[in-house]
Amino acid sequence: MFHPVDFGAAVADRDLDRAFERRLGHGAAAAGADHLNEGRRPLHAYEPDVAAVALDAGPHVVERGVHALFEARCGGHVPYGPRAAGRSFREGLALPNENQFREVQATTSDSRPPKVRRTTGSGRPKVQSVDRTLDVLESLASRRGATGISELSQLVGLHVSTVHRLLATLVDRGYVRQDPESSRYHLGSRVFTLASAADLHLDLRLVARPYLERLMRHSGETANLVTSSESEVVYLDQVASMHLVKMFTAPGMRAPLYCTGTGKAMLAFKPDEAVEPVLAAPLRRYTSKTLVTRPALEAELAWIRKHGYSVDNEEMEDGVRCLAVPIFDRRRDCVGAMSVSGPTTRMTPERVEKLSVTARAIADELSRQLGFESEVKL
Repeated sequence: MFHPVDFGAAVADRDLDRAFERRLGHGAAAAGADHLNEGRRPLHAYEPDVAAVALDAGPHVVERGVHALFEARCGGHVPYGPRAAGRSFREGLALPNENQFREVQATTSDSRPPKVRRTTGSGRPKVQSVDRTLDVLESLASRRGATGISELSQLVGLHVSTVHRLLATLVDRGYVRQDPESSRYHLGSRVFTLASAADLHLDLRLVARPYLERLMRHSGETANLVTSSESEVVYLDQVASMHLVKMFTAPGMRAPLYCTGTGKAMLAFKPDEAVEPVLAAPLRRYTSKTLVTRPALEAELAWIRKHGYSVDNEEMEDGVRCLAVPIFDRRRDCVGAMSVSGPTTRMTPERVEKLSVTARAIADELSRQLGFESEVKL
């Protein structure tokens, strides 16, 4: 007697047709039926009762692509579910003969939509297995707690069997951990090992240099890159303007956080415990426009958080105006800022407002390069 076979995960893959023929061939041979002859034979060449029983096998017959193939092969509607499919075959739904099958095959191939080839941003073809694996890891990273395989399957848009195979490899390599009690999945420790290694390679000055050059070219003014150290900004890099009259600050120089554009851009997005010492300390007046009271500085930081950029309006040096934007890393920490500065005759308030749009866009790109993803909830 012929027994059904478990198609397994292969029924959902691109080699679906070959898997069917191979599995059906083995089943037919086991039943003592001589259907193989020399080499494989297509599905329609098997006896209807043998093919019908073989198709009634395992949960994968309800897969979208499998069901469509069943209907095309059988020349009629096949109900969902393995038992329903088996009943339909046994109740007299005959398989088409070879000519009928070729007609059906030609019709379905002509009406089938063109296959979309997934490519990278540079136009190169993507490796599907790598793309899917990264989808699984990113979906796990977006969840606050453990995730079940069915939920994960829905998130990435893949069949459960495909997700299970990807997870098995990731668990084996330590990038994913499975809870032994709930069987749900978390990110594994190897992910954090990679993240720590990435931090060593993501030197802010090296990564930011191309973006700093873009900012200078777009504005025509000197562009600076800074980071913070306690209550001061530390200049890391500079791309000088082509103008004869321009600002110059050597890397390594320091300035106060509260009265520089870059310093205020970072202060606005620092945690309270980092901001409080600056607000509580005496604020030295450098020019007539320096903000030296706590309420004034708090109001300024609130404005910066709302608009996403800061302005040094001659607060550090008379005749110099600066536009600055914050930079974030993968932990969502503000790790630095970029600025453009120039004489107030060129850097008018109207021009600063226009430049702020491009400056924020460039800073956002740099932040993403450092791993910042604002939409992912960690």
